[in-house]
Amino acid sequence: MTSGLKLNKSKWTVLRVGKLKQRNVQYKKEIKFHWTSDEATTLGITFTNNEKDPVLKNILPKLQNFKNCLKSWHHRKLTLIGKNTVLKTFALPKLIYILTVLPNPPNDVINDIKSAIFNLENGGIQLTNIDSFLNAIKCSWVKRYLDNTSTSKWELFYQKILKKYGDSILFECNMHNTILHEIANEIIFLSDVLSAWGDVTHNLPKPAVERFYGTIRRFFYKDWFERSNKYVDQLYDYRIKDLYSFDDICYIYGIPSNNFLKYYTLIKSLPIHIKSEINTDNTPCTQTTFFQGSSANSDGRIKRGDQNNITTY
Repeated sequence: MTSGLKLNKSKWTVLRVGKLKQRNVQYKKEIKFHWTSDEATTLGITFTNNEKDPVLKNILPKLQNFKNCLKSWHHRKLTLIGKNTVLKTFALPKLIYILTVLPNPPNDVINDIKSAIFNLENGGIQLTNIDSFLNAIKCSWVKRYLDNTSTSKWELFYQKILKKYGDSILFECNMHNTILHEIANEIIFLSDVLSAWGDVTHNLPKPAVERFYGTIRRFFYKDWFERSNKYVDQLYDYRIKDLYSFDDICYIYGIPSNNFLKYYTLIKSLPIHIKSEINTDNTPCTQTTFFQGSSANSDGRIKRGDQNNITTY
């Protein structure tokens, strides 16, 4: 290294995981690793073979520091602005790192944090909403994940899981937390991130009919999406107030004729309330417009070969 610093091999710790944790196996004995099956610490985080232990082992000491920080200011007669400054400048930063890189702590720990803030406020005026605070921290990972300039290797692990559900398109869907947990496939941290994103974006104003297929079931038609067919209302014919037939979909979007089962599955998966919203919406956000004239049939449908002339408004 140009700085002249070297790794201190005497401090290297190897944590046995999986089947190895039951054995006293050691590799590279010529290098004096410290081998253990209990716990190891790196970058300020303690890891163990019990997936629940790291959260408590790491959060509880930080929680105590957080509470001690607030307690040290109790005897001072702080104004509202002063309390807010103490909380956000001195206390909460003690928790940010741990809460960012680890799954959310149990509810009793979260309630303990809320109680400490409540005591500082002498009655509680909710200077900081901890639930929103946790959601914001976890949502920061979505920004990192969607950063196309990033070359971080951790993204590959999650891409393998999310790719079959549309990958980045998943974050544009309105999904119930139950489905998000299933997608996370028992990976607690990913489940927390997806749930936080769902909570934050759930109440954002969106046109009633602008719903991705992903909001209906856990499936993603990549070939349909690449043909610019991704909204539910793009399946709907506003002239006759009914869903397009499979033949119409094939004409408009160039869908292969052997995709009938995909079409049937999608149509049958549409909840009644979504169909109702499309029927009652007077100003569809992405209504399909058919060209009239030489490129259209007498019924207004696009002729074969002219699918690319479809526009939306």
